[in-house]
Amino acid sequence: MSAQGRTVPGLPDRVAYVDGLRGVAALSVLATHATAWVRPSLGPANPLAFVFRLGVYGVDLFFVLSGFCLAFPFLRGRGEIDLARFASRRLVRIIPPYYAAIALFALALWAGPSPFIHYVFPPQDGWRLLAQALFLDRNPHYLSSPFWTLAIELRWYAMFPLALWLWMASPRAFAVVGVAAIVAFRWTTAGAADLYALPAFMLGIVAADAVVRRSIPSRTAWTVLAVLCAVTLPLECFVGPSKFDPPLRELDVRDYLPPQRTLWQFVAFAGVLAAGVSTLAQRILAWRSLALCGRASYSIYLVHLPVVIALRTGGVEPSGSWAEAGVLAAAGLGAGLLFWRLIEYPVTETALKTRLLACVEPAVVRAFAWLRLPQALPLGAGVQAGVASPARASIGSAASSA
Repeated sequence: MSAQGRTVPGLPDRVAYVDGLRGVAALSVLATHATAWVRPSLGPANPLAFVFRLGVYGVDLFFVLSGFCLAFPFLRGRGEIDLARFASRRLVRIIPPYYAAIALFALALWAGPSPFIHYVFPPQDGWRLLAQALFLDRNPHYLSSPFWTLAIELRWYAMFPLALWLWMASPRAFAVVGVAAIVAFRWTTAGAADLYALPAFMLGIVAADAVVRRSIPSRTAWTVLAVLCAVTLPLECFVGPSKFDPPLRELDVRDYLPPQRTLWQFVAFAGVLAAGVSTLAQRILAWRSLALCGRASYSIYLVHLPVVIALRTGGVEPSGSWAEAGVLAAAGLGAGLLFWRLIEYPVTETALKTRLLACVEPAVVRAFAWLRLPQALPLGAGVQAGVASPARASIGSAASSA
């Protein structure tokens, strides 16, 4: 489907506004990184510095959108999750662009001049590159610090079918698991970033269900969003920015993910929910340029930061001005769009995707059989199971690009 999408009977045009939300998330992270050299000179109380600092929470919006987009087609449909097919589609979706980014950055690291290139990329050896490729993220040395979320995404993709099953079987138990994850992350020794991200994925599932069922009036959704912002923004002013930047290495991950980040997950949830029930918000988010950034959001996220650092270090006069920040942002965005068109687009939106799935899925099926895992997970009847199957397929194809 195109970025504009097609109307699905009984629901608003899902594709364009969700792509717009992805675009907001990607551009928020990009803006935070591009203005990193300007904000310190303004002081923490400066309104512009404050606004651009909030872009870091675009990561939390990405997590919520992941849960939303994965859950949406199954909540609209009926029956079961084909586990092998689901796993195959997730692997094809996340791995080829990620491996291409690793290869591109590793080539730049080895071919580029020192010490400039070592300012852009942390020193790497074969083991560190292999660890990144295998999503091993203990004491990491990422080629690009945004890579820190990818291992978390992949692990929660593996848990998603169980999370969705739990939501459909017992929303009360689902809520208990979400609260337990927050408590365990904040107040026990189980301080892994996976527990930080889990509530965001779960909130995405809840938002998808609410949009499918039309169970939340638009006014209520916007009121919830306004109340959460009224609580979270003053807290952000009081607590201040995160102390550390990734890669996390020896640090306690909770020092990088302070308490207000959990609240921002709820803000992101409310924003996704409000967009899902508001025709005006959907029209704004469906703006073609924003939707294009959403289609390319994964690529923008993968490659923008080394481009921004390299240009700031060697290609732009280090004035620390807003004009410089604009150049850095444009360069990061341009690099991401180019990477999307050359690398990600063929994998996700052409016949190459079908060929890759044809290669990957049989191997995944054999792995499931060897492990004696079920090939499918029954979910029961969907919320609107009577919708024609072509409509369900179009939603599914849109969600598969999440």
